[in-house]
Amino acid sequence: MSFTPRRIATLAAMFALALVSAPRLEAAARALTPEEQIWSDRVFAGMAASNLLAEEAMSGGDSYTVGREGGNYTEALALAFRATGDRRFLDRMLQLSDLAKGSLRDAWLDGTTDGYTSWLWLIDPANPTYYGKDTNWLDESISSGNAALWMWTFHANRAIDPAYGAAADYWRGWLENHFLAKWYARAGGALIAWNTPFAAFYKPDTEPRSANWRLAYYLWKVTGNTFYRDRAEEIRAQLQAAVQVNPSVPTAFRWARQLDPTTQEWQAINYANYFARVAIEMNLEGVPFFASPVTMKRFAGTFRDVVYVGTLPARTTMKNDVNGGGSTAYALYAFNGFSAWDSTGFLMDLAEQTITGAGNYASGGRSKAARNDVSIASYALMALSPAGVTAARVVRFDALPQSDGSVQIEFELGSDGGDITANLYRIEQDGVTVTRVNDAPIHGTGRHALQDVPPMGDAVIVYELRELVQGAEQAIGRIEVSRGIGSPAGLQLAQNEPNPFRSATTIRFGVERAARVRLAVIDAGGRLVRELRDGALSPGSYSEVWDGRDARGAAVPSGTYYVTLRTAESTVVRRAVRVQ
Repeated sequence: MSFTPRRIATLAAMFALALVSAPRLEAAARALTPEEQIWSDRVFAGMAASNLLAEEAMSGGDSYTVGREGGNYTEALALAFRATGDRRFLDRMLQLSDLAKGSLRDAWLDGTTDGYTSWLWLIDPANPTYYGKDTNWLDESISSGNAALWMWTFHANRAIDPAYGAAADYWRGWLENHFLAKWYARAGGALIAWNTPFAAFYKPDTEPRSANWRLAYYLWKVTGNTFYRDRAEEIRAQLQAAVQVNPSVPTAFRWARQLDPTTQEWQAINYANYFARVAIEMNLEGVPFFASPVTMKRFAGTFRDVVYVGTLPARTTMKNDVNGGGSTAYALYAFNGFSAWDSTGFLMDLAEQTITGAGNYASGGRSKAARNDVSIASYALMALSPAGVTAARVVRFDALPQSDGSVQIEFELGSDGGDITANLYRIEQDGVTVTRVNDAPIHGTGRHALQDVPPMGDAVIVYELRELVQGAEQAIGRIEVSRGIGSPAGLQLAQNEPNPFRSATTIRFGVERAARVRLAVIDAGGRLVRELRDGALSPGSYSEVWDGRDARGAAVPSGTYYVTLRTAESTVVRRAVRVQ
């Protein structure tokens, strides 16, 4: 079965802060296409043949099974509901999450109590470090991230049924008053618990950190508490920095097991599953970098061109890690969720060949093959569904300063965004006055390029792209560019992202030839605030995360700062704004 992607989720890509509204989770039941109906039937068949297996995973009080097996299963149900609007998926998710709720307890196996309910780590009695306790960093992270997804899904659909609202309120209360309260007390404070590796639920590996991300993100969505928003943004910056373009296969990414992207311990495929499923969720939420089709195409390429490239037609082995080394038993996990960004149809074909099917399930409700089919079919539904991904509005938005003082603005309006008409504006220094750059409205999908000559005294220029909708304008993209000293050949410095930022921002830069490079932050008076990199670099692309602190570790106040990238011959400057 060949597959043509329907709708591609997007946000402005490199150097842009696109302003988009995240899609909501509510879904109204709709008529499915014949292809969607096939995959929906497969989800229900898999659910029927794995019902006891799922219930046992969720009811045993084991953070390992609740987090891993139960988490994969309930997320698949959430995606199937989001794709189809069929409440049977959401009701089953509610049943299973209620089983998990019923297995929470306030006691370790040794009788220790602290007033906070939790699941215990029960998978391996021979491991006394974690067995019978709630201290396993990985499974504490994954299980709490699952609870956050349940909370958000039920919250977004509370108007449909009071039971969903009650479940959302329960899981919010548990996360804030039990899980987080417990770890804040043990770690000695909220920021320590979130930001100090191994102090609480923060293990500096990609898969548990991505679970921390969904915990913070969904709590922010439900509560509106900016503390959670700031934590989510910090973690997003960490995970984004950990993802690299694979130098051997440029259509793919590679990422390390740990957040440090320099380690060669590439993440194994079974753990990459937990990262990938969160990446897909955040794409659906319109989160920067992960919402970009460029990013998602490379995720698709990771599994198409590196991991599974040698599996067909036999499908007997797969690559053991995302860098392409080793092999292990075949499994598809959540990776066909990237089918929407795979124009070759390889991943959807692989899902079709991997599905076991109702006629081949073992009886008794404990079929592992059926459990796997629930995930495979749900991700296929999401890839096929027009509700599963957001319409593309701005695919790319760049502003390039020229040597004559002008600025070349280039952007691409997405082909899946429908009939778009837009205007480009320069936001003047007072932040209020705007000047339209284009003479006539910009119409049509595809690439557009405009030339602007801003006032020579403006070192930093802000551009905003606004779509015309029923006679009114709404912003769909915004970019800030610094003319600085220019962009000398061989030295690139992207605008930090996000900007403005509260807690952390990612700075990407590159060198085309070997050189000694110094990356630093200075204040408006030219005083050194923080040196981020100083040393010899080989040609390539790099990134650093600035946590908004000075060289002594103290948080800097709100204000304007300048990121400087220097070699012996050249300097490039970008303006970074920190807000509280």
